[in-house]
Amino acid sequence: MFGILLGKKEYHIDVSTLAFIDIAFIILSAGTKWGYIFRPYACYGLIILAMINIAITRRVNLSKITLFYSVLLIMMLINCYFSYDRLVSFNFFVEYLSVFLFCITTDLSNFDSRLFKVIDVLTIVVAISIIISVPNPAAFARVFQFMLGDVSTFISRGNNGQYSGFAKEIAEAAVLMNYGLAVQWAEAFTKGIHKKNVIKMIVLFIGLLLTTKRTLLVVAIVAPLLFFFLSRIQITTKVKAFIAIVFVGVIAYIIVSNVPALSTVIGRFQDLDTDESHGGREILWTYSRMMFDSNPTWGIGYGTFNSFFNTNYGNEIIKMNWIAYGHNIYLEALGEIGIVGTILFFMPVMAAVIIGIYEIRTGHEQQRKYRFFFWTYVIIMYIIYGYSGNCIYYIQQLVMFVLAVSRIFRNKEASVLE
Repeated sequence: MFGILLGKKEYHIDVSTLAFIDIAFIILSAGTKWGYIFRPYACYGLIILAMINIAITRRVNLSKITLFYSVLLIMMLINCYFSYDRLVSFNFFVEYLSVFLFCITTDLSNFDSRLFKVIDVLTIVVAISIIISVPNPAAFARVFQFMLGDVSTFISRGNNGQYSGFAKEIAEAAVLMNYGLAVQWAEAFTKGIHKKNVIKMIVLFIGLLLTTKRTLLVVAIVAPLLFFFLSRIQITTKVKAFIAIVFVGVIAYIIVSNVPALSTVIGRFQDLDTDESHGGREILWTYSRMMFDSNPTWGIGYGTFNSFFNTNYGNEIIKMNWIAYGHNIYLEALGEIGIVGTILFFMPVMAAVIIGIYEIRTGHEQQRKYRFFFWTYVIIMYIIYGYSGNCIYYIQQLVMFVLAVSRIFRNKEASVLE
């Protein structure tokens, strides 16, 4: 808390609340016009708020994860000087620094519960917007253009059976649907299944299906099944959870089978074994391997894939300048930050999954297990999605990924102290 004197009245401002609003905007603003415009400034805002917090409280919240990310940040900063594209690498360094400082300076005692409430409401709103955009994507885009910005791609994809609602981008919409499902399954496995949960799951699942994002649809099926087999909960709760999984799956199947708008989903799954299934990603993966070959140990600089691809004739191969990264975070990380940086980044990720699963199996306190269910779901989603997506290259997903790993470690240490 700090005060600002305006006239004769002093206004008190909670820095932690401002930081929460800032980071919630970053991770949940999806593909909206406002998100693209203000997210970079929001990262600088997190850094400024962190400095204010340190000045007020004169303390930082260190944890085991701090060491890994401190070393990674130092390496990324040094790597900026040797980077293939220094400005891009520095911008990514700032993004990592912002979430790192947020985690070590902000009071996070109520962070999880507040974030889950926001996600619960927002994802349902986005899911409904996806559903209502189906009959006429162009009309929906015209009405909400003030928040979507350029809607040409939105309309084109909508006409091809790929819908994203307020999220604008189909991948962003699918990620948000998974956040919402993570909240619902965390609640189901800790507090029991209720009609309200099942209804929300169905709405979110329909929204996810309408995005036609196969990998993220697989996550929504695999994660609850994994929790079902790994968690040690009362048999009645497990039975209810299993029934909910089957029920949501059956309803989804009926909808997919009978709604023409969802024929795109079926077609994309039928194409899994064809060359078209990867959407031309093989050429991108080839360039990631070329980056790795040029400097296997340290890489050529974080976030430099687009520059490397376009200046090494990749743009001539695909007949356009490429701006959407390598669509495989593992190959791209090896090429950009080398073996050393990749180990530094993914070692705590895997440790967080192990901790999360352990706590899900052995934990007893309901609210704490709820947190572990949610954050473990998010990390599992990004691990799977990373095979074909760019989840450590878009600010909103990068911040959420790092935040999820940090929250697993912090919640574990909090439980040990308790």
